[in-house]
Amino acid sequence: MFYFDEFNIANPMLSFLNKITTREEIVIWLDKLTSRIVLKYDDDYEQINDFIYDYIELG
Repeated sequence: MFYFDEFNIANPMLSFLNKITTREEIVIWLDKLTSRIVLKYDDDYEQINDFIYDYIELG
């Protein structure tokens, strides 16, 4: 919620959701993000917002 500011259809940061169409795709997307955070996120050098943005933009 903090990263996306607000959940509103006009919010351009949510446009990646147009590519996710099934519950299975949502679960896969969340699993990948969670795994990436656990394996690579370093709070000494990154903010979680930057990390999430990078994942949305670069996959």
